[in-house]
Amino acid sequence: MVGGEPLLRADLPNLMAETNGAFFSVYTDGLLLDEDLALPYSRHRHILLMLNIEGFRAATGRWRGPVTYDALMDRMELLKRHDALFGYSAIVTRLNHAKANSDRFAHVMREAGCRVAYCFGYMPVGEKAPRQFLLTRGERPRFGRRGKVLGKRYGMAFINEAPDTDHCVRSSEFLN
Repeated sequence: MVGGEPLLRADLPNLMAETNGAFFSVYTDGLLLDEDLALPYSRHRHILLMLNIEGFRAATGRWRGPVTYDALMDRMELLKRHDALFGYSAIVTRLNHAKANSDRFAHVMREAGCRVAYCFGYMPVGEKAPRQFLLTRGERPRFGRRGKVLGKRYGMAFINEAPDTDHCVRSSEFLN
């Protein structure tokens, strides 16, 4: 679940609990999480909360605001205390890829309780979207391989994706 802020639906864990055999990944900025909301998510092992964080304090602050990193670390502590299933997702750019894909960051996230990491390369959408944040063609394959190393080293499901393109993938590209 993505788009807007899924946690605005306080009844979301209950709706998901009513399904049989489905697994949900809920991508969120996590800032709405509190004790009352964390508890329902911790009861359901078929719901994975993915908190959006772009690396350490400076990188996360650049994309999401100056207080977001500390707030997210507090939310991770809360989720860990409740034994909820959670991980993190990161938009990886030329500015943050080295640190967001570092042993130090993976270690901090694993210690915080993350069990899954989903890092995806920044993809500009629209003609006026800034392209200077794209990973270079040389950085993309290294970025992808690095996720495999970190996943094994830290015992997390670690997914690194960086499409080998400089633009948002168009449906026509799949037709050939």
